[in-house]
Amino acid sequence: MIIIPRYMGRPGDLQFNGPDLKEIDAAGGGCSDATIKLLVHANGVDGGTSFPDTSCSPHTMTLQGSCTTSTTQVKFGSASLHVPGTAASLYTDNGVDNADFGFGTGDFTIEFWLYPENTNARTLVYMLDPSGGFNQSKVWLYYNNQGIRCFIDNADRVNSGDNTITFNAWKHIALTRASGVFRIFIEGVKLDEQTYSTDLGATGWCFLGNTSAFGNGLDGYMDDIRITKGTARYTANFTPPASEFPDP
Repeated sequence: MIIIPRYMGRPGDLQFNGPDLKEIDAAGGGCSDATIKLLVHANGVDGGTSFPDTSCSPHTMTLQGSCTTSTTQVKFGSASLHVPGTAASLYTDNGVDNADFGFGTGDFTIEFWLYPENTNARTLVYMLDPSGGFNQSKVWLYYNNQGIRCFIDNADRVNSGDNTITFNAWKHIALTRASGVFRIFIEGVKLDEQTYSTDLGATGWCFLGNTSAFGNGLDGYMDDIRITKGTARYTANFTPPASEFPDP
C-alpha cells in the first residue's frame, strides 16, 4: 500500500483537505476509476465550509468569498454547494497548475447538478489556462438567457439554446468531448454537438461557480460535481443519475 499525502497549500489560505492521507493500492485496487479527477459532493452541515475532493487524486479546494454547504436546496446527500453571487468561488490547489485539468486534445466530461436562482449570465465551471494569464479560460461553462453555453478560444463553441434551463429547480448538466466533438446535455438530453479541434493544454486549474476574476459568480446551488479526464461518459441521450456518484 502506498500512502500519498494530500497537497496542503500555502500558509494562510482557507483550504479543505478532508482526511490528511489518501490510500492508493500500488496494484490499483484502492481506486476503481482513476479517470475521475475531481469529485465534490458538497455534503455537510448548513453553513459549512468544508469541501473535500473524494477523487483518486484529491485536490485541495480553496474557498473564495462566502461559499458554504447549504441544506436549503439539496439534490443528493446532506447538503449542496451554495454560491451566493459575484465574489465567491471554490478553486483547486490554491491556484497551482495540475495535469489533471490539462485535457489536451483528449476526451473529457464535466457534469454536475445545478439549481440557479438568477436569470443573469453566471459562471458554472471555469478551467483556467495558465499559459494565457490569470483571466484566460480554456473551458468556460456558463449560463445565459436560460441556456448553457461553452466558451472556448474567445467564442461559444457549443450551447443548449435559450430557455432550456428552469430556474429554482435541479437540472443535471453535462459537457463532453469525444474525438473532437463537444456535446451539451441537460437532464440527459443532447441539445447540441459541434466539432471543434483545439488543444486544451497539458495543465490547468479549475474554478467552481465563478471565473478567476471573481466577478461573475453563480447565484444558486451546485451538487455532486464530477470531472473525468480521458473519457466522454455521454455521447447520446442518457438517464441522469438517480443517486449520488460513488467515490472511486
